[in-house]
Amino acid sequence: MLRPVHTGYELVCVSAIEAQDAEACLQNLRHCGFPIERMIATDNAEIDFTLWWLNR
Repeated sequence: MLRPVHTGYELVCVSAIEAQDAEACLQNLRHCGFPIERMIATDNAEIDFTLWWLNR
């Protein structure tokens, strides 16, 4: 499997979760096979959204 980091990109996840839950969410996603480099929590759990992007 070609990972984004091998092509000069990093996979970043931005999610409307509380900051204290970001690390656990990141570990869960990595456990599921997502090669995520960073997790950004917006501290706005009232809005349900997650954004993924490749960052160069």
